[in-house]
Amino acid sequence: MARASLADLRAHLERALAPTNELDAYTRDHFADSRERIQHALNAQVVQPVGPTAPGSTPLVRGTHPGNTTAPGPFPRAPSSFTG
Repeated sequence: MARASLADLRAHLERALAPTNELDAYTRDHFADSRERIQHALNAQVVQPVGPTAPGSTPLVRGTHPGNTTAPGPFPRAPSSFTG
């Protein structure tokens, strides 16, 4: 449900950003930034681990979607006590 809402909002932003619409610079930049953030959220992937994880850690692995052309940022290193 949330994914469909984000995709719908992204489509509305695309239409609003059409060159025929005269938007002030602040609104245009805000809409463009929102569209990009929505696209990143829609491309996000979470991978469930199959093995043990460090106690108290949140096992997330950053992935990329085939259509995503931007490189994700690095995650912090695992604690040195991790013996997975």
